[in-house]
Amino acid sequence: MEIRHPGANGGAPDERWELAEYALSFTTDRPAASASVAARCYGFTISDQHFLLAEGQAAELISQPVFTPMPNTPEHCLGLANVRGNIVPYYTIRIFLNSALDQVQESHRYALLLGDAINGVLLALDAKPTAVLRDSLQRNPQPSSKLGEFPQTLIKGYFVAQEREWVMLDTQKLMQFLASAEFSRERNI
Repeated sequence: MEIRHPGANGGAPDERWELAEYALSFTTDRPAASASVAARCYGFTISDQHFLLAEGQAAELISQPVFTPMPNTPEHCLGLANVRGNIVPYYTIRIFLNSALDQVQESHRYALLLGDAINGVLLALDAKPTAVLRDSLQRNPQPSSKLGEFPQTLIKGYFVAQEREWVMLDTQKLMQFLASAEFSRERNI
């Protein structure tokens, strides 16, 4: 079912809205794209690792997120942020990665809202996500990147595209892990 929105004058449908809808691909509730639009993933970098999320798994990219650090929270919880009136936990996965760049302090330039503003989480990113066409992804059975303490259960697969190695994340499992990582890290000590 195609939803047509009236134009500014209430007359013919406004095609600019449809184009904007495809451009805003970080929405979870938009109508399915037509077959002519190529399926894609979104790639982002944290530390020196490249990660992928399937299209529709992230709701919003937030530039310069404002957050409040909270006392007595796990190391990976940066604090709480207000996203359109909803209080959302703000996390980093940088501490789970084994990298020489781990000593670099996060800039907090971008955050990606996974899920929605009510039940979602914010994930700290080093740069804006980029679109990666699914057709350009090739399975990588022997990844050379080392993920340190990053749980393998959060990974859907390893891929190569755009001359980089990518790790496809399972968004639902990642959100559950971030919310409960405090307990799992205590058990592993």
